[in-house]
Amino acid sequence: MKDQSEALHARLASVGIFLDKPKPKKEAVVVPPVEIDRAAIRAILEPMGCPEWAIVACPSITHARSFRPSVIAGNKRGGRGGGRGRGMNTRLLMLSGAVFAGSLLAVWIGRRKSWLVTVLIAVAIASTFFALFAFNPEYPWLVETGGVLFVGSLLGAWFGRSTKPLLVRFMFALAFAAAVPIALGFVTEDAEPGDRVAVFYAASLRGSLFSGFLTLGGFLLSLQTFIVVKMKEGVYDNDRHRAKVEKERERTSKTVPIFGELDRLRRLLFGAITAALGSAVCQITVGLVPNLYTTTVCLTLAAFAIALLAQSLLLINSNLHDWFAALELDEVDKKTAKENVAKEAAEKAAKEAADAAKEAE
Repeated sequence: MKDQSEALHARLASVGIFLDKPKPKKEAVVVPPVEIDRAAIRAILEPMGCPEWAIVACPSITHARSFRPSVIAGNKRGGRGGGRGRGMNTRLLMLSGAVFAGSLLAVWIGRRKSWLVTVLIAVAIASTFFALFAFNPEYPWLVETGGVLFVGSLLGAWFGRSTKPLLVRFMFALAFAAAVPIALGFVTEDAEPGDRVAVFYAASLRGSLFSGFLTLGGFLLSLQTFIVVKMKEGVYDNDRHRAKVEKERERTSKTVPIFGELDRLRRLLFGAITAALGSAVCQITVGLVPNLYTTTVCLTLAAFAIALLAQSLLLINSNLHDWFAALELDEVDKKTAKENVAKEAAEKAAKEAADAAKEAE
């Protein structure tokens, strides 16, 4: 029988038909059930104050060893909380909302007193910050850090709004960066604290952030002088800009620098370049330590650099807008001058023709 089968296979193969030999059947591997040592699990969890239902539901000793009391007990200051799944503090949210609404109403009533408006705006911002804790963040210390940065930056922008416009831009960039730790404070974790954010950052973000900020910082570093020089030639050397500055000096009786905005653009570009290169270096130094603390620092610096780059882009766009407006006005002046010359020539020719006609009579 075996010889006939082989002969049949050979004949079929001679005409191009190949049949695979039947493979021997593999014996099924029986996996023994995993034995769960409930006594050992109970010995690990009971000293930590774990409730009975969690001890019964714990699937293995590995899960028991990774258990932390704060996951069950609730939100504790300085560590992990219960996350957003624990609900929210309605009383704190309502109290913060009432303080915020009352502050805005008081601002409207006492809007003529600048010091009172400043204090009330600070209270409204602080109430917004405290309202975040009503949602039970996973990491309260991150929310606290981000809230302090946010409130401090807004207060700095408020007090420097009239005398230090460049400081205001930096403060707004810092306020934007403060949103990073606040957002990370609400990221829920399933296992070790910070694992989800730190692993995602190391796997997907660190390399891209390093290469992107290094390239962008180097590109802006090579173009900084070119941008400043072209803006000076196109905007600040214009007679219209100088006349505008002279009018401002007469109106305010203060020494308004002709190249003040250009100097602010230079310093803002320098700050953006420094922040971009500093963020790139941070990704390959501090970012190599895999935990939530270093990840928060690296992402916050990246957000700060992005905000400064956006501020630089807006200031450059404002200067370009003034430049193009000046070019349009120059073209209008040239056209008006040509029309005036043509009109004077036509009037002169008409006068000469009239004089010639009178002489002919």
